Amino acid sequence: MTARCTPLRSTASPPSSYGGTWFSPEFTAATRFYVDLLRNSGQSGAPQSGFTECLNTFSWATSKEYEKLVGEKLGWSRLPSGKRTSTYAIPEYRSSAAAFADITLGSIENANPQNPGVQPRPALDVQFVGIPEFADLGTKVSQEVSAAIAGRTTVEKALANGQAQAETVAKKYK
Repeated sequence: MTARCTPLRSTASPPSSYGGTWFSPEFTAATRFYVDLLRNSGQSGAPQSGFTECLNTFSWATSKEYEKLVGEKLGWSRLPSGKRTSTYAIPEYRSSAAAFADITLGSIENANPQNPGVQPRPALDVQFVGIPEFADLGTKVSQEVSAAIAGRTTVEKALANGQAQAETVAKKYK
């Protein structure tokens, strides 16, 4: 499956995957990986994919229908683990994932959205700041990353612009 979504709000986890937090060198590396992935393997028009397109893609790619298609066409062991508790009710999947199914299911069932990772977090919750400007800021930062995907700017400039926009918003709350 090709990567299909541009908005940065859809990519909140890559910095964690790279061991970083927002605006750290690891975040830059994760964003660069994401931009390169979409440039090299994404669908045409990836920079124009907005919230609705991403929501539709993620809704499909996390659906029971998608899991059934993957299991039947590619094999049950190729099903993404760790995203749906209902996956573990599929006998073919349980059989193919026997080595890790119980541990993964337990992790899903015991996840704490107020402490979703191993690194310290400046705020509670998975990915939301309770200020009126948050959604608009997310859109603006997403547009900066989209510009990098389209080749109109570099990842570093896109993130620097996003940081400047975040600092402008933050000044209101000092």
